[in-house]
Amino acid sequence: KFLALLATSMLAVPATSSAIVLDFETIGNFNPIGNFYSADGIVFSGDDVALEDAGDIGLFVGEPTPITAMFLLDPEEDSEYRATVTLDYSAGFTSVSFYYATLVEGSVADVYDGIGGTGTLIGTASLGPNQSTSCSFLLCDWTSTSVSFSGIARSIVFGGANGQIGFDDITLTPVPLPAAA
Repeated sequence: KFLALLATSMLAVPATSSAIVLDFETIGNFNPIGNFYSADGIVFSGDDVALEDAGDIGLFVGEPTPITAMFLLDPEEDSEYRATVTLDYSAGFTSVSFYYATLVEGSVADVYDGIGGTGTLIGTASLGPNQSTSCSFLLCDWTSTSVSFSGIARSIVFGGANGQIGFDDITLTPVPLPAAA
């Protein structure tokens, strides 16, 4: 009886899903992120580019996972351009956190329950300037943040001034897998 009770109780435990951490390493300098994480079911679109801190422009240092970070960047536009990047994960996620670095006001991370920044806006984070004046690079200080929301999200739209905001270690908690029957 004990073994039957134990086996029955284990069936009710939902399977867990490990967090997915997007650190942008090995993408290469000035390369779009696009389908790089498609094996995990994640696709980027928009003004997404991976930059290395040891790259051509020396834009940043101190990112949580050296040497690459994601920047909102369209090289054809100036800093007045509002760049956006959409992260889609159709399987869904229940939480998101990341590090960011920026000099300017007005950057956001909006979380939606639909793909492509569609459906209902279920969470948002305003990302204000976080840089000290004691750094010789444009961006040196990285702030950890998360976006609070209820339900299941399927996309994040990152927005900010072109070339003025970077992200690293975007961490998604996937929707738990169904329990084994």
